[in-house]
Amino acid sequence: MNRTILAASLALTVGGLAPMTLAPVASAQDAPATGAADTGEGVDIGVFLGTGYNYSSGKYGTATTTTIQSAPLLASVEYGDFTLDVTVPFMNVNGDPNVIPGLGRVVNKNPKKRAKTGAATGSATGIGDVITEGTWDAYTNDTYKFGFDLSGKVKFGTGDKGQGLGDGATDFTLGVGAFKSFGPLTVTADVGYTAMGSSSYIALKKNLVSYSAGALYRATDKLSMGLSYDAGGQAAQGVSSSDTKELTVFAAYRVAKHWKLQGYGLAGFSDGSPDYGGGASLKYQF
Repeated sequence: MNRTILAASLALTVGGLAPMTLAPVASAQDAPATGAADTGEGVDIGVFLGTGYNYSSGKYGTATTTTIQSAPLLASVEYGDFTLDVTVPFMNVNGDPNVIPGLGRVVNKNPKKRAKTGAATGSATGIGDVITEGTWDAYTNDTYKFGFDLSGKVKFGTGDKGQGLGDGATDFTLGVGAFKSFGPLTVTADVGYTAMGSSSYIALKKNLVSYSAGALYRATDKLSMGLSYDAGGQAAQGVSSSDTKELTVFAAYRVAKHWKLQGYGLAGFSDGSPDYGGGASLKYQF
């Protein structure tokens, strides 16, 4: 099975989103799934479960540093050229209530802010926004080592908007990604369009465009490493923060037949992104 992945999970590409994902943002051609079941009709089926830890820190153009931590649960199903991913993050956010996971800096009109007293800073813990994403490998040319995929993503507003764990809005994203391989090296490019939902406390723009470019190097059958540059527009209205700009480096290692370990680090280059972050995840394939 020849599959294009968004470096490892749900590709929440901009706005300090990395803490909500199981793995870094990048695009790369994945190897055939080791141990995937065969239906007898030439279609591979893979079922994965995973968890991990993600951390980011940044001021986002404010006077206070905000840290975002998450321990996400991930479930993935691969069926032939189709992949479905679901991510449920358990989060802790500490800092300025005008910094929201997935958005960066906003104008938060919630009277309680993140703290119950309405203080200038506060901390909150709970379930964040649940993400589902489907990806279809629309075309692959094995001769020229080229292909592209199409994806659709829904971010449900399940994070407690009263505590600043989310904005309470449901967003829809459509994306297209392409790759070209040169031996063990694969270069990639992705672009996405997001239709933003409506929030009770935050004025959101109606749509966003994001893009990324990256490269993956397959060092061995078990070890891959790479980097990606991700950028996009500011999601909230009424703020002066710049567009998001982030560089992520990552590595993935298959530690055993059914286990895969991934790690990443990121650096932000604008007020729309965290200053730095990183994390790791462990996935098991049934």
